[in-house]
Amino acid sequence: MDLDRNFRMEVSVPDSIMAVEAVRFALVPPDGFESERNWFKPRYASAIFETDEVIFGYNMVDIRILLSACDLKINIDYDFEMKAPSGSRSTCDDIGKFMKKCLPEDSLVTHDFKNAVHDQWDFKPYGELIYSYTSEEDGKKKTFEVYHVAKPNESFLAYLKRMQYCALWFIEGLSFTDTNDECWHYFVLFEKVTNNGRVYYASMGYCSVYDFYAYPDGIRSRIGQFFIFPPFQKKGHGATFLQSVLNALRCEPRVLEITVEDPVNEFLKLRDFIDAKNCSGLSLFQPENLKGGFTNDMALEALKKLKIHCKQARRVYEILRLGCTNMFDKNEFKAYRLDVKRNIMKIYNIEQADLEGVQENLDMNVKNSLIKKDRSERYKVLQEAFERLMQDYKPVVDRLKKMESLPPAIFIGGSS
Repeated sequence: MDLDRNFRMEVSVPDSIMAVEAVRFALVPPDGFESERNWFKPRYASAIFETDEVIFGYNMVDIRILLSACDLKINIDYDFEMKAPSGSRSTCDDIGKFMKKCLPEDSLVTHDFKNAVHDQWDFKPYGELIYSYTSEEDGKKKTFEVYHVAKPNESFLAYLKRMQYCALWFIEGLSFTDTNDECWHYFVLFEKVTNNGRVYYASMGYCSVYDFYAYPDGIRSRIGQFFIFPPFQKKGHGATFLQSVLNALRCEPRVLEITVEDPVNEFLKLRDFIDAKNCSGLSLFQPENLKGGFTNDMALEALKKLKIHCKQARRVYEILRLGCTNMFDKNEFKAYRLDVKRNIMKIYNIEQADLEGVQENLDMNVKNSLIKKDRSERYKVLQEAFERLMQDYKPVVDRLKKMESLPPAIFIGGSS
C-alpha cells in the first residue's frame, strides 16, 4: 500500500468521479490470495471524501481495498488517470490523503498483506461462542457461529477498529466506539470454513451494544451498530444474527429492556421483522386480540417476555394488526387506519404542541406541520404520515408471511 505517491497537483478544471464508483472491496481468504476477487462496492464515502463524495481532477480512479477475510487486515492500492492539463488550472484531490482518513494504523503494504493472508489459518474468533447454525448455500452446507465479546482485549479492539473502518463505508454517519468505555460489548458473526481438512473463520459482521445503568441494579441495553458484509447479505444471516444477539441479551437477568440507537432504514425493517415474529408468539398479540386495540397489558407482555420497549411494542402491534386486517374490507381497514392515526396524534400531543419525545418512526417535520396547519391541512399531513408507515410496514408483513426460519426466540419466564 502506497498512499504517499508524488504526483502533480495542478490540472485543468477537474472532471469529477463519484467516490462510491471508484472504490471497491474484496475479502481475501487464507487460501485465496491468487484467486479471482469477489468485488463489492461501498454505499457511502462521506466519511472519507467529505459530504459531496466526489473525487475531482481525474478521468479515471480505481481504488482497491483488500481485506484479509478472517482478521480484516487492510491493504489499499489504487490507479488513476489525471485529466490532461489545458487552459485554466485548478487543484485536483490528493487521493492518498483522503484514503488515510480513519485508516487503522496496522494497515499493510502489499508484500506484508500477502503474508498476513496466509497467516489467517492461525486466526481464532474472539470471545465466547453463543450460537451456531448451518445453512444450504450454492448447493453446499455451510456453518456459521456467533461469538460474544464481553470484555474486549487489545487484540480484539484493533480488530474492531478494522471492522468499523469497513462499516463506515456502508453505514451513513457511523462513528468509532470509545474503546475506553467498558459499557460497550460486542457480538461477531463468522463463517466456519473447512478446506482440505483445515479450518478458518471468515468475518461476516458485528453488532455493538451499550449497557446503560438502570436504578437500582439493572441495565438498559442499546444496540449501537449492526453490520453484515455485502457478500453475506440477502441470505438470512442478518435476521439470524440479530435474533441470536437479542436472545443473549434477554438471557441476561440484569437487562430490563433492549432498544436501538437511531436505526437506519434497512435495520429498522430487520428489527421490525424480528420483533413482530417474536411477538406473534405472545398470547396478547394473537389476531383475536389485535383488533381490540393496543393495551397496556400488551406493552407489559412484550417488555416482560421479550424486553421490548413500549414504543417498539406499539409499532409491532400495528404491523401485526395490519397483517390480519382485510384491506379490501372498507370498514375493517378504516378502523385500522383511524387507530394508527390516533396514535400519531397522541405521539405528537398536538393540543399542547409538545416538541419533546419524538418517536423514531416519524419525523420532526411531520410534528411541526401538524401543529401549524388548519384542520384540512392537518388531515393531509396525517394521511401522508400514515402512508409512510404503510410503506414501512407492508414489506415486513410480506416477509412474515413467508414463514422464514429463525432461531426460536427465548421468552423470559418460559414460552407464552
